[in-house]
Amino acid sequence: MSAPRGRWGRLGALLSAEGSLLWQTLPVVARISLRNLRLHRLRTLLVGSILLLGTLLLLSGSCLFEAVDQAMERTLVNSVAGHIQLYRAGAKESFQLFGNMDGSMPDVGVIENFPALRRALLQLDNVATVVPMGIDIAVSSTENLLERQLAALRAAVRSGDLARQRALAQHLQRVIAVFDRSLSNAEALIDVARYKREYGDPDLALARVRRPDFWSRFEADPYDALEYLENEVGPLGLDQDLIWLRYLGTDTALFRQTFDRFEVVDGTMIPPGQRGFLFNKRVYEEQVKNKTARRLDLIKEKLDEGLTIARCPDCQSWIRLNVNQTGSLLMQLDPLAAEAVGAALRRELGGGKQQSTAQLLRELLAMDDQNFAARHALFYRVVAPRLELYSIKFGDELVLTAFARGSGYTRKVPVKVYGTFRFRSLDRSPLAGGFNLVDLMSFRELYGYLTPERRREQETLRRRAGVKAVTRAQAEALFAAPGEVVEEQGRGAAPAAPAGLDLGPSTGRYDAALQRRVYSQSELDHGVVVNAAVMLKDGSRAAQRRTLEQLRTLNRRLGLGVAAIGWREASGVVGQLVDVIRYALYGAMLVIFLVALIIVNNALLLATLERTREIGTLRAIGAQRSFVLRMIVAETVVMVAVFGGCGAALGSAALLWLGHHGIPATTDFFHFLFSGPRLYPALAWSQVALALASCALVALIATLSPARLALRVTPREAMAEGD
Repeated sequence: MSAPRGRWGRLGALLSAEGSLLWQTLPVVARISLRNLRLHRLRTLLVGSILLLGTLLLLSGSCLFEAVDQAMERTLVNSVAGHIQLYRAGAKESFQLFGNMDGSMPDVGVIENFPALRRALLQLDNVATVVPMGIDIAVSSTENLLERQLAALRAAVRSGDLARQRALAQHLQRVIAVFDRSLSNAEALIDVARYKREYGDPDLALARVRRPDFWSRFEADPYDALEYLENEVGPLGLDQDLIWLRYLGTDTALFRQTFDRFEVVDGTMIPPGQRGFLFNKRVYEEQVKNKTARRLDLIKEKLDEGLTIARCPDCQSWIRLNVNQTGSLLMQLDPLAAEAVGAALRRELGGGKQQSTAQLLRELLAMDDQNFAARHALFYRVVAPRLELYSIKFGDELVLTAFARGSGYTRKVPVKVYGTFRFRSLDRSPLAGGFNLVDLMSFRELYGYLTPERRREQETLRRRAGVKAVTRAQAEALFAAPGEVVEEQGRGAAPAAPAGLDLGPSTGRYDAALQRRVYSQSELDHGVVVNAAVMLKDGSRAAQRRTLEQLRTLNRRLGLGVAAIGWREASGVVGQLVDVIRYALYGAMLVIFLVALIIVNNALLLATLERTREIGTLRAIGAQRSFVLRMIVAETVVMVAVFGGCGAALGSAALLWLGHHGIPATTDFFHFLFSGPRLYPALAWSQVALALASCALVALIATLSPARLALRVTPREAMAEGD
């Protein structure tokens, strides 16, 4: 044991002696290093600038990325995703909150026994709320111009306003005349045969309307004329718009309570426990608003971003469309409204009495950079109030049509439109505008699930129609004996409708009662739930990982039959966007530091070659290799401390300034990425330390080759080179 103890003792003494020597020579090494840095100012500035820039970029980039990552998490977690998403275990496809790449929703089945699942999850300390959900796509349509004009005329007839009734009837006659003339040229634009099959023969429908006595007798019996127009003429219009809607079905009251980014913009919230629909504000503006007004809004958005009409091809195209479609805009104004608009525009634009309303509208809509602000305001002050600015209004009934899961049959569900909503600070984000909100019971009907009301309705219809339940064997026995094959050609006419069976009024009353009904919490919880969002009390990254693992353990132990994934995985491509940015940042930093390493290494090598005689002289007067090594390393340390410190200081100052003023989101994409109109990065001291450590590591690695070259220099070689 004495030999090892003696060996370790000698090693300790040697290290102690080296440490003492290092401490004693440190002032000398520092003075020589500083002198060398001053003498080689150009090289020092070159290497130092690279170290400064690298530190600045690494610190700024890492802090900005962390801010983007946190903003993305806030965006998704607090708008719709929650911290954890649950869906059925063993589903055919993985759950994707924003759907597949083709726009469809993945087939993930349904969660069995959601109430039991919620009770089990709420036992976990960190689980705050479990929100039932389901996401799918439906289509709806707006009324065409004829149907909208007929609805306005019927309202005037009911109110007894004879002056407005006459004005609207005159306007409707003009609209139908224009429509009639357009049909004469329709063969060049549409398949007339197919049109007749789907909508009826327009010549037959319009034959009665073409007669002058139809309109002269309108006041005498307006309801008879309206019934004919609504049933025969109204459906002929081709200008109705199909609206594709991605909708999220949920417990609307719980959803509003859980997701703090959600807020109602216009109208009112769906009453708790009732059926209803909320448009996303972005969808409502883009798909439901009057096209001319919407194009003006888009131009204003471009100008607010700093563009000009002269430099914006899209703005110029929108202005041309508005001017060319003045006739369509004028058709939406009844005679009283058109007269009022014309009078107001003559006053504002200075037009003469000889100018028609159509000419004044074209002049108004021919906008440029000088007059846009004034004319945009004039449009909304004079024209917009007299238009039907939105084809679907709050309080209207919206019929959603979707393909039921499993059966593939279409389901139509009427819902009342209560208003619009947005996710706060995400108005311009296309992804945040991707969801409309519908109540959970309506979602289940669209999904294909029979709610208790629908089951009772079907039973009522069966009883009233006299339909009896029969087995397959009974049905076969009705037509043939066992083994007998019967084949007979059909004959006779189709059976008439059952006498006394009028489903129209009863269906209307049923739908109205359904919209007023308030469902209990138990009814909302029991039924189809496709996925569920779990919101945590502590949303930190560590707490999320810990709770997710606890949830998976609980799922295996109790057999809950669900798969649990984090918000990033549930967001699919959107969530992976952060990873793409992270890898791009790391790749850029790696390239920057490799370039810096090469440049710094070459600069130090050249400097070492220039100092060969100096190093040899130091060796000749007794300097050891360790002294030379310490001198070169000390020069590097000083440059890292000075220039790396300056880079860290500049980066910190820039981040503090940006944290106060913010980085503006110039596009819709950045609005989503920044979780709002501005990104406010925060300075993290851990990132400062990381940037300085990375700078020092690159500099020290770049020093290895010059240091090895310097250590090989002997006094004889240095003197010989000097000669």
